[in-house]
Amino acid sequence: MTQALLKLDSNVIPDEEKLRRLARFIAMEVYDLDAILKNEGIDPSIMAQIVDLPLFQNLLKQAQEDWSSTDNTADRINLKSKVLVEEFLEEAHARLHDPKENLLHKVALLKEVAKMGGIGTGDAPQTGEKIQVIINLPSQTAPVVVDIPNPTPAIEAEYEEVDE
Repeated sequence: MTQALLKLDSNVIPDEEKLRRLARFIAMEVYDLDAILKNEGIDPSIMAQIVDLPLFQNLLKQAQEDWSSTDNTADRINLKSKVLVEEFLEEAHARLHDPKENLLHKVALLKEVAKMGGIGTGDAPQTGEKIQVIINLPSQTAPVVVDIPNPTPAIEAEYEEVDE
């Protein structure tokens, strides 16, 4: 389809590939329409024209059928869970830095976020070096232990021992 066929009210409608991507994002129902339009750089006034295009209506119908098919269940769950985790990271960041939050809860949250990021999962090569933080709280009988394997040095330098 040519650009000339996609011209309405002197505003250029996105090309077919962008319309296909837009239809797929809408069909997935992971983000709201305003967020999708913003991410795709589409003005809402243009979207009002796009929805009337037979091409877009067909693309949207096909995308909804594809996304909703039983063959796609695992992919839907996988994607939606990843989006949920990503959206939660903002709240996790705020809670980790909130002085009113319980320290034990912060440590537990930090461990989970570290696991999500692959930190401390054993995926990194082992060098035998690690940092261990032990937190003793008066209200707890057992200390809270946080292991950070393979810490990256903050400063790397060479040194030479000097005999005096």
